[in-house]
Amino acid sequence: MLVDNSIVVIENIYKKRQEGRYGRKDASVIGSGEVIRAITISTFAHIAVFLPVIFLQKKIRMFYSGLFFTVSFSLLASLVVALTLIPLLSSKLSLDPLWGKRKAKRFYRWYRHMLIMSLRNRGKIIAGGIVIFAAGLLLVPKIGFRPLGKVDRGEFTIVIRTPPGTRLQVTDTDARKMEHFLLQTAGVKDVSTDVSGEMARLRVRLVSREERKVSTRDFVDALRPKIPSFPRTDIYFDIERRSSTGNKIMLSINGHDQKKLMALAFQVKKRLGNLQEISDVVIHQANPEPEMQIRVFHDKAALYGLSAKQIARAVRSSITGPIATEYLEKGKELDLRVRSRRKDVADLSRLKSMVIPVRTGSGGSISVALSDVCSFRLTQGVAEIHRTDRHRVIEISAEIGGSDLANTADRVEEQLKGIDFPEGYSYDFGENYREMKKSEKQMLFAFSLAILLVYMILASLFESVTLPLGIMFSVPMAATGSIAALFLFSKSISIPVYVGGITLAGIVVNNGVVLLDYINLLRSRGMGKWRAIVRGGESRLRPILMTSATTVLGLLPMALDRSEGANLWSPLALTIIGGLVVSTVLTLIT
Repeated sequence: MLVDNSIVVIENIYKKRQEGRYGRKDASVIGSGEVIRAITISTFAHIAVFLPVIFLQKKIRMFYSGLFFTVSFSLLASLVVALTLIPLLSSKLSLDPLWGKRKAKRFYRWYRHMLIMSLRNRGKIIAGGIVIFAAGLLLVPKIGFRPLGKVDRGEFTIVIRTPPGTRLQVTDTDARKMEHFLLQTAGVKDVSTDVSGEMARLRVRLVSREERKVSTRDFVDALRPKIPSFPRTDIYFDIERRSSTGNKIMLSINGHDQKKLMALAFQVKKRLGNLQEISDVVIHQANPEPEMQIRVFHDKAALYGLSAKQIARAVRSSITGPIATEYLEKGKELDLRVRSRRKDVADLSRLKSMVIPVRTGSGGSISVALSDVCSFRLTQGVAEIHRTDRHRVIEISAEIGGSDLANTADRVEEQLKGIDFPEGYSYDFGENYREMKKSEKQMLFAFSLAILLVYMILASLFESVTLPLGIMFSVPMAATGSIAALFLFSKSISIPVYVGGITLAGIVVNNGVVLLDYINLLRSRGMGKWRAIVRGGESRLRPILMTSATTVLGLLPMALDRSEGANLWSPLALTIIGGLVVSTVLTLIT
């Protein structure tokens, strides 16, 4: 893009030199003067599309604001160079071609014939463009949508969840077996393990992308059926947590009763497991912990003059111990507590036989056994409670691999229609889905604003409201090329694609501006409309092809990149390349 202005200037200077009516200096002055307005308009139109970046969310600005500002200031510098340095150098250098005159003339004759045919069949060409655009729109559902592109850092996590009450040693043994298996797997660089009670996390780092040849996602998919299994143990992969390469769908189950929420969560998990594209369905809730529930027989307790509060205080004092006194040592005060021995508290029979002293009306006291006034029940208690907007929430996540998030969300909704959610209970999609929807709205607004700014600049500089409409026709046709490129390379529509579309909106108008400005110049000199169109097309064929070719070739390495971070830039480059190729062809023949 940086050489586009210089190409247009030097090519027009070259044509003036070829006419034989001007010397080097005059050709440089006249040739550059004829294209000043065209390249100025196209440069400012290109910069204008980046202004809506200020309306984008912080995460998007963080990734792409550097690109926008770099390109904008570089384009301004290239405009200055094209209008000053290039004419100066052209007046000093020979511009005679060394080879290719005969082939160039043959190509120009072929293009002239194609352009005349196009002008004679304008209705068919326009109808064909509409058909192509409609076909591009039909590809959009097949491409799908997903959030901000992920960076493949070659890392993932394997989580092992053992049943409630599992001893640490048992969980550690399972983790060691898994660790040994992973270290024997080709492509694994190292494994770090964190074992805590009923859960173990194994963080796996892979060798570099060049050595393993596959993405983290493909590596995990190949590894999944090979991992060892353990009885009564859940094992799942977490690709997104550390590597940011995952593609997850999140669900939040909302309600007020924890037991009902867990029952609904298990139903949802079972339904999600029916979808072929979904794997690693995880309920993000800690394992329930064993707890002793002590229920007070209020009528019996009342016979002894005991209240539930007194009984609870006695049990708490036995377990935690009241502060009997304070001990002072070297200026530090230490609390001294008197409590039951740990083994006595852990033993249910000893806990039942615990006695509570009760004063009698005669001034004496009696000892009441806890089992005489209470019942005991060993059950599983909730280990953690999550709330959102004062409502209890249980989150469920699932990996959807290379599937499209929007389409997967629609299929999930179909699956969950069979679940009867009681009144006051509901579900909604999590952060990924909300982020995608929010990003879509922002990017569509930014794209629409960019188109409006480009049109306003063209209208003001051409001093016409209708003339820029012909140039703007290339934008939707460029979108068709972008969609086709994404479809061919199996890329989904994501934030990088929207950014590429915004950039493309500024690029594709350049060719139309250069062509239309020269056609207007010829008509102002008295040339007829159709002749001016053909002559203008022939004269601007070479600079248009050269500017488009340099842009496409410059973006090609980025489009074909497969290294870490390619997901942020490859879709952007493909969007520009596909759109620019189609818009260039249509600009030259329509």
